[in-house]
Amino acid sequence: MLDGKCLIFDLGGVLLNINPRATADALTALGVGSSLVTDGLNLVNPLLRGLECGTIAPDDLFAAVAESMGCELTPSLQQRLERAWQAMLCDAPVEKFRRLRSLREMGYRVLLLSNTNIIHWGRIEEIVAALEGLPLREYFDGVYLSFEMHCCKPDVAIFEQLLSSEGLAAGECMFFDDSRENCDAAASLGIDARLMSRNAAWPEWLMEG
Repeated sequence: MLDGKCLIFDLGGVLLNINPRATADALTALGVGSSLVTDGLNLVNPLLRGLECGTIAPDDLFAAVAESMGCELTPSLQQRLERAWQAMLCDAPVEKFRRLRSLREMGYRVLLLSNTNIIHWGRIEEIVAALEGLPLREYFDGVYLSFEMHCCKPDVAIFEQLLSSEGLAAGECMFFDDSRENCDAAASLGIDARLMSRNAAWPEWLMEG
């Protein structure tokens, strides 16, 4: 049952199907070392964490990756690294995005809160635009991205920033994420947090009514 006037959605694994292993495999195939290649990717290495928090530029990340590989960063290598980094981005189920539009029509305020980075973001916008010809931001009343906010989930500060920007109380919000750690952080502020199964269809109570 939906409760609250504001619904906050994670992106990867909730709205957009993702496969982090595909990026790990693609990076390994290029010769990138194990310090960067993990299923957690953005949570393990400080460089990747910095990319998602917007404190490290893509060029600096790729230069560091090339150095770790013992080679110079050429335009060709950077292009291959970008493709590998985007390999984890899969499809976006159109029924979920249509549901976002219907929720807004029903009077809910619908927000996106995502840990993401500028390398992924352009590709994500392309995937979503291909669904119905609508820009991604047309599905939301507000879009909050970690690399723009300089803060990443599960840091409670990212939730506090969103609540402050929207003029909302925590008790007015529901939050949907596929990370228990992120849900716990939101719940610690009083947000009604719901753990979603990664890449799974939404439960009937979220899709109906």
